[in-house]
Amino acid sequence: MSIHLSPRARDVAIRATGIVCWSAGALALAGLYRAIHAGPSHATTCIECGVAALGFIGLSLGSSLLALGSHIFDQVEVSARWASRYGPDQRQVREHSDGAFARSHDADRTTDKPKRT
Repeated sequence: MSIHLSPRARDVAIRATGIVCWSAGALALAGLYRAIHAGPSHATTCIECGVAALGFIGLSLGSSLLALGSHIFDQVEVSARWASRYGPDQRQVREHSDGAFARSHDADRTTDKPKRT
C-alpha cells in the first residue's frame, strides 16, 4: 500500500517524524539520567547501555530528519576520489540536467601530475 502525498505534505511528514524521533531520544536519555542518579552507585547494565544507544540514535535521526526534511533524499555528486573505488565494469553513465553526459568513474582521466612513489 502506498500513500501519495504532495511534496509539501511529504516534507511536513518527514519533519514531523524527525520531531517524534528527537523527542523519543530526549525522553530516553532523560529517563536514563534519572535512573542513574536516583539510586546508589552501581555498575553500568546492558539495559542502560541500550537506552543510551537508543537515545543517541533517536536524537541523531530526529535532528537530521528535522533539519533536512524531504531533502534527505536529494542525490549528491560523489567526488572523483571516492567514485574511482569502483571497477570499470561498474561504471555508470548518467545525464546531467543540461544534457551532457558524465561518468561516475574517473579512471579514464589522464593527469599531468607525476605519480608518487
